[in-house]
Amino acid sequence: MNCLLHSVLLYSKQTSGKPIAFISAGSGLTPLVSMLKSLPESYASAVTFIYAAKNHNHHPLQQEINSALQKLPVSQSLTLYTAPEPEYPSSAYFGTETTLTREALQSALPQEDTRCYVCGPPAFVEAVVSRLHEIGRHDISTENFVPIS
Repeated sequence: MNCLLHSVLLYSKQTSGKPIAFISAGSGLTPLVSMLKSLPESYASAVTFIYAAKNHNHHPLQQEINSALQKLPVSQSLTLYTAPEPEYPSSAYFGTETTLTREALQSALPQEDTRCYVCGPPAFVEAVVSRLHEIGRHDISTENFVPIS
């Protein structure tokens, strides 16, 4: 597992032709949005963007993410809210789940060679990496983002 910031330097070589998953929570969203936007529109492999937040009020950059994904031939955006509001539920993909389960990740990322970038609070990153390993995804770069106290 590599540090996300180190991986950014190697980003274009590592992602060449591979499916990519950007998985984030909280302010971990920011660097992954930049990485997503740097992909060429001709990128032909699957790109999945998963964001976990408390609810829609805690989901910044949503329009930027959707705009960037719409330019790619094969992409999907999945949102998981841990405390969803009835009028703004999580992506239908997650049903009523409020955590990223092993099964949800397996279904969202069916290709074993998926390059995963995970960024967010330490507990989130640790849990996601553990679940990714459980489903056989080992090409992972991470970065922990913590609030300044």
